[in-house]
Amino acid sequence: SVEDNSILRIDFNGPMKDHVKKRDLITSILKYDEPPVTGLHELTQVLKKAANDQRIKGVLLNFQNFRSGMANAEALRRALGDFKQSGKFSMT
Repeated sequence: SVEDNSILRIDFNGPMKDHVKKRDLITSILKYDEPPVTGLHELTQVLKKAANDQRIKGVLLNFQNFRSGMANAEALRRALGDFKQSGKFSMT
């Protein structure tokens, strides 16, 4: 469960695709891909939900081994801007 005044932590440690089907994510984990694949669509959905969740006060982005094309990086930047429009903070 999410407690009041929580900070959402998102770890970026590997490639980011446009969309990752659940089957692809499970396959990535079961095959022990290092690092597992992250989906842009899924990340934007999480940020939208967090923006509307009163228990979450902000987001912490942890970039370790982030790999993405320019279009996906720009889409992520826009999604973070939308998140910040909710009055919540984001930090790296």
